[in-house]
Amino acid sequence: MKAVCLVLIIAMSAVGSMVGNFTDMKDEKKIKELQDFCMTRLNQQTNSIYLKNVAKVVSAKQQVVSGMMYELVLEVGMTACRKSGSELLTDCEIDNNKPRELCTFKVWEKSWENFRSIEKMECKPIE
Repeated sequence: MKAVCLVLIIAMSAVGSMVGNFTDMKDEKKIKELQDFCMTRLNQQTNSIYLKNVAKVVSAKQQVVSGMMYELVLEVGMTACRKSGSELLTDCEIDNNKPRELCTFKVWEKSWENFRSIEKMECKPIE
């Protein structure tokens, strides 16, 4: 009986430690949706006359909170598309002669409230 209780306690503690941890995202459509949301916000906040775009998704994770917390790490580069232009971001290619940045975004989403907010947006040059 003690052995059964011990096994149950160990199993419950292992499961309990996994709740709320970040896990890798597998939904490519959701990753693309979040990536577009993050790039729109980033481009709204930069002083450049040119748009930035995603060169590569480095990682995409999710965490169950009051809703979902998503963490995207994106390699971002400058494009030749002007912010004032009519091009869609999806049509803007990265200028490989410009330096790139590694950007981390945390996006909090509560779909039942139609709520989405960027909680963290941090970009650092890639050396």
